[in-house]
Amino acid sequence: MFRAPWPLTITPLDSCGVISLANDSFRALLDGTGAFSSSFAESWLYYVSVSTNKWYSLQPLNSGPLLDTVAVALSTSLAGRFLRFESLKLNVTDDGRTVIAGAGSTARSVNVATGWTGDNNEGVAEFLSWMPSEIAGKWSR
Repeated sequence: MFRAPWPLTITPLDSCGVISLANDSFRALLDGTGAFSSSFAESWLYYVSVSTNKWYSLQPLNSGPLLDTVAVALSTSLAGRFLRFESLKLNVTDDGRTVIAGAGSTARSVNVATGWTGDNNEGVAEFLSWMPSEIAGKWSR
């Protein structure tokens, strides 16, 4: 990926790993009428039915981490409303870890979502408010 000739923007687990939905927000996503919402609900319910992770039976209206939703937001013009970005030179180590390159490195610069907007991460709350309704009602079949 880092050798691709086009500009790159990524959201590491530091930023996307904190996103999950619960209760009414999660129900709105599961009950949405859009194609994406329907596909999400079908996939999530299947995953829960075959998962050996007992966490889901204890948290029936909690999505667990929704990593891809942040990546989807990166494809919109609204990403800067929620996330802070830095241009960082990144390398992938031989054991597969993505790390910030050392000084003098010729590694490529990547636009990285390094955190959420606001002094107290208000971007997380704003994203969690925006995302369910955006996904639930859009991309109809």
